Amino acid sequence: MKMAMLYNFRNYSQAPLLWRLFALVVFHLFFANVIEGHRILVPVTSSFHTPSHVKLITTMSRVLVERGHHVTLLRWPGWQNYPNGSASEVIIFRGCFETETESLEYNAWLSEQFTVFGGNGFWGMIENVEELSRGFYRCCNDLFADETILHRLNTEHFDLVLLFYLSTCNGLLATYLDIPYVVLTSTVRLPGMDESVFGMPLPSSYVPYDVFSTRTDKMGFVDRLGNLFSYYADSIADLYFFNSMQLIQDEFDIKPEYNQRELFSGALLWLSQIDVTLDYARPFTPNVIPIGGILIAPTKPISEVSL
Repeated sequence: MKMAMLYNFRNYSQAPLLWRLFALVVFHLFFANVIEGHRILVPVTSSFHTPSHVKLITTMSRVLVERGHHVTLLRWPGWQNYPNGSASEVIIFRGCFETETESLEYNAWLSEQFTVFGGNGFWGMIENVEELSRGFYRCCNDLFADETILHRLNTEHFDLVLLFYLSTCNGLLATYLDIPYVVLTSTVRLPGMDESVFGMPLPSSYVPYDVFSTRTDKMGFVDRLGNLFSYYADSIADLYFFNSMQLIQDEFDIKPEYNQRELFSGALLWLSQIDVTLDYARPFTPNVIPIGGILIAPTKPISEVSL
């Protein structure tokens, strides 16, 4: 028994530092018996969201609440489709969408545009990205213009920010409040986000870059050339996303000397909902933790149905 314990200890002590950090974060947030829970802020500032985004955010926040932590959900007035028990309290900032109907109509229209993303052509893609960027900017600007909410957030003394990477406004808020943050993502590659944001290399020669294409990792020269073009096309989308947020960053003096990618390099961890057994083989940095399968609900017995 003593030899086994010593062996386990040696294995643990030789583990990479960031994996040990991840183990400690998970243990304290999810498994430890909490005497006095941490205060955690979960900001939802994006104008665009889907049911899968909501489920991922609220699944994580609900577990934290169940473990005794005080989770504060920051949202705009129209974002109301979150289940009970997923937050200890809700703070609402003025602006973005005033009613749930307005929010639903906007998201339904934008979802339809991105559903037919590949059929709109290059300029159709640019128009969709422009509209998405304008929505992100409007909601983020409304948040930072709400001085009452900013003052309240500054006096809440949060220990950690758990933010979802869709709009970089969530990262701007964490930086503005000067609070350590962990980033939650549904993938590692989307328009406006790719591996370079995580600090990971871009293996465009053997991993399809365009998430809307039918390419596989078995690419010939032409496919690899098209894959490289997809990277530069999505880089244009990055300009729209990042430049609009850069305006807010400069206006409110949120470390204007850093660009958007440099700001996100300060994340403690990136929790990405991917599964390494199902994804393409790719290099990972130690601070990127795959959490694929977190949304799988516990099994339930099937009720007998008389025929």
